[in-house]
This record gives sequence, structure tokens and C-alpha cells, in this order.
Amino acid sequence: MKRRELLVSILLTVMLLSACAAPEAEVIEKEATKVVEVEEVVTATPEPEAEVIGKEATKVVEVEEVGTATPEPEAAPAVGAKLVMACVGEPDTLDIQRSRLFASQGILDLIGATLVTRDPWTNEIIPYLAESWSVSEDGLTLEFILRDDVKFHDGTPLTAHEYAWTMQRAMDPEFLSPVTGAILSPVAGVEAVDDYTLRFTLWAPSYPLIDGLTTPFFVPMHPEYTQEMGYDYGRHPIGVGPYIFKEWVARDRIVLERNPDFTWGPAYTQGHPPYIETIEIRFIQEELTVFAGLETGEIDLAWLSYQDAERIPEMGEYQLVESTPQGTGEMIFLNNSRPPFDDVRVRQALNLAVDRDALVEIILHGYGAPSDGPVTPAVYGYWSGAEDIGYSFDLEKAKALLADAGWAGQDGDGILEKDGEPLALTLLVFPMPSSILSGELLQEMYQRLGVEIKVVEVDLGSQLFSGRYGMAIASVTAHNTDLLFGMFHTSMLEAVNYSRVSDPILDAILERIHHSKDAETFLAASAEAQRYIIEQANGVFLYRSLSQAALSNEVQGAIISPISGRIELYDAYMEAAVP
Repeated sequence: MKRRELLVSILLTVMLLSACAAPEAEVIEKEATKVVEVEEVVTATPEPEAEVIGKEATKVVEVEEVGTATPEPEAAPAVGAKLVMACVGEPDTLDIQRSRLFASQGILDLIGATLVTRDPWTNEIIPYLAESWSVSEDGLTLEFILRDDVKFHDGTPLTAHEYAWTMQRAMDPEFLSPVTGAILSPVAGVEAVDDYTLRFTLWAPSYPLIDGLTTPFFVPMHPEYTQEMGYDYGRHPIGVGPYIFKEWVARDRIVLERNPDFTWGPAYTQGHPPYIETIEIRFIQEELTVFAGLETGEIDLAWLSYQDAERIPEMGEYQLVESTPQGTGEMIFLNNSRPPFDDVRVRQALNLAVDRDALVEIILHGYGAPSDGPVTPAVYGYWSGAEDIGYSFDLEKAKALLADAGWAGQDGDGILEKDGEPLALTLLVFPMPSSILSGELLQEMYQRLGVEIKVVEVDLGSQLFSGRYGMAIASVTAHNTDLLFGMFHTSMLEAVNYSRVSDPILDAILERIHHSKDAETFLAASAEAQRYIIEQANGVFLYRSLSQAALSNEVQGAIISPISGRIELYDAYMEAAVP
């Protein structure tokens, strides 16, 4: 490598519901058309045309023998009102290049905008701040032609020069960005060819790079303002997105206001400023408090526990939005560099001793499925063969593997021993109900194997990055299987390789993913990597949940992607604002 690879654009979610996926906004339809067919109209006053929100929407009005009555105008979206969103996790910073938390990503989706994005209906990568892009035949040069009408929230025009500075900051090894380094590691340099042409020069081809550029880790930043603010920028950011940062009250809320100048939304939106005047993101960890807010109508959008989600349909005031999360699903990160986890037989035994079906039933109330490998089916590059070779519950085989690894003796409590030392391990969990319950259930399951587990509640973020741990329950979020490079490549040991894996065979496979030039190579290497990681049991793969959110019926015009479950608000409006 010609520079230090830092970190991958994936975030530690450290608990089942810690992600506050602050939604962006999008409209339900596009290319709206209204056709009016009129026959034998007398003195009628035509019905006012209603604004149609939608894709290929057509409204046909047939009028026959109309009298002199004037119909009531249809309600149209109106600017105003406030949407209140409840989130469990509070961001560490809104300087997205410094953040480690998924909560920051959701909010930057609203404050910022990206070169390219994904169409919520097709999942196709489409232009956003870039009008178009091209890739050279050898895959080593990418050029983006930017829109010329984009402005930062302070009125400063966005050009390729600001974007180049943003990328250079993310790549600077002295800056130590915790989220952008790995995905930009194939990039040798970024430059502004002219005011609206941005060029990436790569060390090696990287098929996953353009997908990475759809994430908010690469929203453009205002160089002068960012440098002037220093670390305070993370508490007072500006961007080019549909919403403007207003205030952050620590441990309470973040407030955003609509950007009245925002006219550069993606093609699937109406391309005008948002309707919703204010978005208030409240940090509420207590599930009872969140549900109470839903019952009173004080909260418009919230991510729920499974117990509360079951009660939403009977309330009648909310729709329940369900989706499979993209990323790893819940898993136990094992520190492969420490005994006894440096022995593949021990890692395999820890996988075989887990009754995943019981975890899904008890923790998720059935709203999920066991994990067979390191990524969920919602991740691009997922290999379905994982379902055939994943670990099923087999306690006797697990015991045999531990015996083969030398853990054959037992103390008076039935705990296995080796060289007089008991097989006693510490399992770190996030201090939230679902994570704690997972730890307690695993403690019981491993007791039957002859392994003593001590469950400890900690701030997992600092522990995992330090490498000072043995086992920890966590999850990682990402769109595609290039996340495996960040999680398991040797170059990421001081970054997000939480499992401390250093394996030359796996490194070579992961590099084929990371530097793939086309979809065929990417998918083949992704399948090979998943097979190898499952066989080597580099972690204990537990379960994938259904993410469940309650969205108030007062919110109209939002789009819910049938692919990702993402809720977007570009063209959404509140019924309370309609006259």
C-alpha cells in the first residue's frame, strides 16, 4: 500500500436497536400527468388540478352534464409543521469523517447530499450531485460532472474544488478518519479538473467504490468553514442537503430546519425544497418512554422493540415499516489473536453450541432469522450457499471439538479445563435490553458446553477499537460485501478489524473483492470470502433481526423502499400543515 489504509465506511451498531436511521425524503411517484376528458360540459367550473405525487401517475377526470356547482379543491401538500423522530443512539459528532456511529450517518443523510445515490425502487445507482460519471477502460480513472446549481447552507456554491478538498481530507493519514479510509484506499488522488469536473485516480480498480460514494461519509464539506470551526464543526455542521442544522442539546435532541433553496434532489423526487418545516430528533433510550410518545401522538417516527411493534397495528395511527438490516446481523466478535480464540476448533465449537432458533424466538419474538454467515441477505454480494454450510446447533460435536483442542478436564462446576486453567471467558455487551438478554442466553448455552461466561456491560465502541477484549456482541452496517475487507483484512488491524484476524489466504480473497473491476469478479470473490470465513469461524454468527419502525399516518408523501426499507422524506409533508 502507498499510504496507510484507515477505516471502512461501516459503523458499529453495538445493539439491536441502536441505529437511528434518520430518514431522507423521497416521493412516491414521478412523471406525473393529469388528463381531463370532458364531454358535453355546460357551465361547469373545472375542478382545480391537484398536485400529483408519484411515479407515472395519471389522473383521469370524466365530466358529463356538469351543472354550475364549483367542486371543493383537493388538499395539496403544504409547507410547515414538525416531524418528531425518536432515536436510541445519540451521535458522537456530526463531522461525518470523524464519526464511528450509525446515528451520525442517518442525520447526515438529511444535512448533506452525495455524488450518487440509490433509486429506492430499483436499487440502481443514479446521479445526485453529479449529473453523470464515467469510468476509464482500465478502471483507474473515474470522472464526475457536477451540477452547477448546488449551494452550501451559507450560500457558497459547491464546485469540484470543495469536493476534492473533502476527499483529500478523508484520505489524509494525519487526519485518521475512522470511517472513510478503507473504501478510499484504492484512490491515489482526487482533483478538480475544472469547476465542475471531479476526477478520481486509482491505484487499482475498485468496483465497490461507486457504491461507497452513495453513503453520507462522502458528503461535500465547506473547506473554509470546516477548518475555521475545527472540532466544533462536529457540533455545528453545514452541508448542501434538504435540511439545515439548527441546534444540538446534548442528551436531548438535534433540531433541523428545511432548506428553502434545496432544488437539486435526486431524479425520483420532485426537485423542490422539502415541505416539512422542522425535524426534531430526540434521544430516548427508554422503550416505555418511546411507546408512550407514540400513544399520545407526540412522536411521528420511531424504531421499536419487538414487543412494542406487535402493538402498533391495533393503535391505528401508525404504519409498521419492516426491513432486513444490511450488514452483519448480530454476532459475537472473537479476538482471533488471543487464546483460546486463536484455535479454529474452539471458534467452531462456540458456533455449534448456539441454539440460534431459540435466540430468534426469545429475543426477537420470531421477528428475524438465524444467521448462517457474516452478512445478511440484504447485503449486495450475499452468498446463498451460506445457508447450506452455516452452523446448526450440535452440542455433542462442539464438545468433541473442544476435547480435541485439549479442553478435556472439568472442575467441580462442570467447567472445562486445560493445563489446570478453566475455560472462563468474558463476553462484552452493550448496556441495552436486547444486548444484555443475548448475553444472558448465551451464558446459559455455553454453560452446557462447559464454558463459563461472564457478561459485562461496556461502551463497546472504545473496547473494540482498542482490541482489549475477547468476545463482544455487536453488529456492523454496510451495503455490500466489501465490508468484509474492513472487518477481516490484516491492514485493518488498527482500524475496524475487531476480530483481529490476520490470515494471508483470507487477505488475498478480500483484496479481490476490494479491487474488483466488475460485478462478476466482485460476486465470485464475495462468495469465496464468505465460505472461508464461515469455515474458519472467525466470529459467532447469531441472528438477523427485522428492523421495525412506526411511521405516523400524519406523514404523507414519504417513500419506503421495498428493497431496503429506508424511509425518505424529500417530498413528504405533514397533514397538520395542509389548510
